[in-house]
Amino acid sequence: SATAAAGSAAAIAVLLPRDELVNGPIDAPAVAGQGRAAALLILLIGALTALAYTRVRRVVPAELRLPRPAKRAAAALSVVLVLAGVAAADPASRLDSLKEPPREFEGSYTESHILSSGGSGRWQFWEAAVEQFKDSPVLGGGAGSYEAWWAQHGTLNYFTRNAHSLFFETLGELGAVGLLLLVAVVAAGLASAALRLRASADEERPVVAALTGAFVAFILAAAIDWIWDLTVVGAVGVACLALLVGAASVARVESAGGSQEERTPRRPRQLGLRAVVAAVALMLVAAEAVPLATQQKVRASQEALKEGNADSALAEAQDARALQGWAASPHLQVALVQESRGRLRSARESIRMAIDRDRSDWRLWAVAARIEEASGSIAEARRSFDRARALNPRSPLFKRSREEARPTGPSGG
Repeated sequence: SATAAAGSAAAIAVLLPRDELVNGPIDAPAVAGQGRAAALLILLIGALTALAYTRVRRVVPAELRLPRPAKRAAAALSVVLVLAGVAAADPASRLDSLKEPPREFEGSYTESHILSSGGSGRWQFWEAAVEQFKDSPVLGGGAGSYEAWWAQHGTLNYFTRNAHSLFFETLGELGAVGLLLLVAVVAAGLASAALRLRASADEERPVVAALTGAFVAFILAAAIDWIWDLTVVGAVGVACLALLVGAASVARVESAGGSQEERTPRRPRQLGLRAVVAAVALMLVAAEAVPLATQQKVRASQEALKEGNADSALAEAQDARALQGWAASPHLQVALVQESRGRLRSARESIRMAIDRDRSDWRLWAVAARIEEASGSIAEARRSFDRARALNPRSPLFKRSREEARPTGPSGG
């Protein structure tokens, strides 16, 4: 624990002086350079921490046996300290503070989240997810639908894609079925961890305990924030879960012949079932590769359009549409490129195809209004504009009066 704490403190020390990396914005010029330097230093700290742990284990006895009365006293003291900490925190006032809408905080973005006693809008985000669940309790509104739901039904003038809770967001987007599947995965990991901690040999138990602690920390963090969306953090959490439920953490003992045998009773291999599970897992990985490749094509199109290369931008956007024609984003990008080239008729067709695939995204309707206005279809532009505003009524884009904000003619703003 002391070795891990020292390594963690060193990693935090690396990040503290890198203000742009820690507090954003993420597209600031200095972020990329600070991120690469910090990543290398943190990798070095991790390697040194692992080396230090192996050295410490050679010096410190592998097991420190305490008398049973001492163990009971330590357990009782731990319970007392936990209860005292809970009482000192005043849970009732903390809950009231959590429910309050966010206020201005003088300081950095990180300080406003770590040092603030409020919820930074989390309570309102969670309430919106619950309301989305009530609207469609079995299957939810669909994966990725929380952003559109919040834009239309949220209670704060604040943009967010996430409910700042993996469990609440899953409840809203995937309904009771999705939440039950998520809870089953977490419960399976925790149950496996408990069984393997109990069965592990003394020299193996610290490793299993460390994996369990990291997985629990990941789940707790995901329950109150959008940390699972950070790829590297999510990868660590999933890796810990895989190690806890896979063969790597199964307790083993030396047999009389010197070979390794599992302590738990052996079960039939069930190779057929394992093959099916592996095949399904590979299919899911392949399925995830499609939207990833599509997103890369869309970003390449956006970059080409920024550089003024409209032909390349259109080709990349059309490739994205060919990869994932059932999604709205490739059609939107095609429409934007066609609009930039003055091909308004084609752009109208493309943006309508995007809307057909996602009628809840206010941005699609706003783009449609702009293209229709430029095409001279004022009545249709007004209807699209009104629909965009209805889907995102708190947006600053719609703060002006209806007469000022609506398209007024082919050359209107």
